[in-house]
Amino acid sequence: VVGTGGYIALPTCLAAWALRVPLVVLESNAHPGAANRLLARVANVCGVAFGEAAAAMGPRAMALGNPTRAALARCGRGEACERLGLPVGAEQEQVLLVLGGSLGAGAINDAVEAALPLLLAEHPSLRVVWQCGSAYHEALAARVTLETHPRVLLAPFLHDMQAAYSAASVVVARAGAITCSELAATGSAAILVPSPNVAEDHQTANARALSEE
Repeated sequence: VVGTGGYIALPTCLAAWALRVPLVVLESNAHPGAANRLLARVANVCGVAFGEAAAAMGPRAMALGNPTRAALARCGRGEACERLGLPVGAEQEQVLLVLGGSLGAGAINDAVEAALPLLLAEHPSLRVVWQCGSAYHEALAARVTLETHPRVLLAPFLHDMQAAYSAASVVVARAGAITCSELAATGSAAILVPSPNVAEDHQTANARALSEE
């Protein structure tokens, strides 16, 4: 049995231990959650993605990393910009990629919208690829249009993340475990904005760990 943490995994993993079924626990964050800290006592192997988690997961901790999609391997910047729908020549410009997670992040959206006038005034060749989240898209799209912001590509969700990472000069993103792993795997420069609405502030721990590697 492989458990990835959270209260939902706890009963199944404990049942596996009670029935002597081999148990592997995977901790994707730098700060292990309560369920995984408990399961680490009985697991056969504890896989960790961040070295900072190893001490909390005990002597059976093993550095395994987080799984990332092979499809994220970087492609040419020109190809990436074309796939994103950016105009010819965009590969010669700076591209800011904004990610708020799969649902979007209101605080990041507000900050980016407020910063756009100054950013684009001081960096006239900057392009912004902005995944704002479906819940925020309609309201933002009414204010951030091609007519008012021709250098901004606003989308509720980006499906082609290989192109997004390959085109980006710098990424603004939350610090979820998978996002951090994708940034590391693609070698992307990033400004991380940890979400305050997560258990035990683990995104701050992720951001700190990634910044120190």
